[in-house]
Amino acid sequence: MLITVLAFNILPISAFSLDLNDKVTSDSFSKIICEETVLREESVKYYLCEDGSYIAAMYATPIHYIGNGEWKDVDNSLVQSESISDKVTYIPKAGLVDISIPQDFSDGQKLSINNDGYSVRFGISTDNIDVSLESNAELTDVANLQSSLIQKQLSKKT
Repeated sequence: MLITVLAFNILPISAFSLDLNDKVTSDSFSKIICEETVLREESVKYYLCEDGSYIAAMYATPIHYIGNGEWKDVDNSLVQSESISDKVTYIPKAGLVDISIPQDFSDGQKLSINNDGYSVRFGISTDNIDVSLESNAELTDVANLQSSLIQKQLSKKT
């Protein structure tokens, strides 16, 4: 066992990855049947293929979070929420960080970000009259995030 681990550690990482110069075509991979949600990782989705192999889509940023003991999809789509002061704010549907964006900054409301016990709040001086958000935020769907694709053969489930 120790020899196997040592041999694995001295092999170059490139021995375990796709050569980026190789042309990847739709014929290179078997058809995807479904996502295997039990195999999810913070930045990886696994898909079961017709031939029993799996395709791993690896993202540069987290796309999952743990909720109720299982990995769930991050959804940074903003939804309207009522704050404690009955002022309209926007929050992510299912984000990794607690963010609250006020609809109107003119009454001293502040954008707040809370994560791992740390908080940051900032806003616009109340001297600025009638300041509000007038443009839509740019949203990026998980499907549009840059990803890497690796296919590896795993043992078939019985």
